[in-house]
Amino acid sequence: MIDQHHQGLGYGRRAIEILIDRIYGNGNPQHLLTSHHKGDGNAGIFYQKLGFHYTGELIGNMDLMMKLDFKEIQTIQNPEANARPHAAND
Repeated sequence: MIDQHHQGLGYGRRAIEILIDRIYGNGNPQHLLTSHHKGDGNAGIFYQKLGFHYTGELIGNMDLMMKLDFKEIQTIQNPEANARPHAAND
């Protein structure tokens, strides 16, 4: 959590980007989970901009669960990995 006086300066975003990069670079991760309180509307938008989406799960009737699928990141970062290989005569 970033102190309110330092929010909006990109520190939180960069910290999560570094976390995502490190997890993605270690093996074959499937997904990353996070959550935020129902009333924290800005937190949900923050995580959505980083690629997280709501799972529909509720933790303790207070926190909304969000998930980042690393397979989606791989597709975005390396779209050729999912493309049909070209034959020599294509």
